[in-house]
Amino acid sequence: MREEKARLRAVLRARVAGMGAQAREEAGRAIRERIAAWGRWRAARTVGGFLPLRDEPDVRPLLDEALREGKRVYVPRIAGGGIGWGRYGPGVRLVRHELGFLQPEEEGERGVRPEVVLVPGLGFDRAGRRLGRGGGWYDRLLVGEARAVGVCFACQVVEAVPEEEHDVRVAYVVTEQGFFRCYT
Repeated sequence: MREEKARLRAVLRARVAGMGAQAREEAGRAIRERIAAWGRWRAARTVGGFLPLRDEPDVRPLLDEALREGKRVYVPRIAGGGIGWGRYGPGVRLVRHELGFLQPEEEGERGVRPEVVLVPGLGFDRAGRRLGRGGGWYDRLLVGEARAVGVCFACQVVEAVPEEEHDVRVAYVVTEQGFFRCYT
């Protein structure tokens, strides 16, 4: 299973790299527009997002707009071997985690349950299976989360993502080409 996932990760990384920076930016803009127009996103008062790595769709403008609309915005924060939600917004100092992504410096808030959660991934399928980067961090963060939205480029949607017992599925996937409900 690990070898199968590793092969698929390499294929999907190559697909994204082949898009080029301008195409990724244009696709990212379309993805943000789709999420912003989604009724559940518009209605949510507390949302979870992510601070993207350079090969992931950039949702930061969407998170900033959510703050201007008065939403509470959270992003993942890893510390002490665990993962939770850290507050995102003005005055929050971001630091680079050893895995390469930015996260809030200060400890996250306990008991945070975003109404909608945006989740990056290297790949997704129509059943909501997600292929991450291999650390299992999002699987631990999303346990029991019913409104998780996989965010990726259309070239990252595949027929089937290999699934292990601990893998957590998403309820929706959004790309620059569309937004679909997963068959979970």
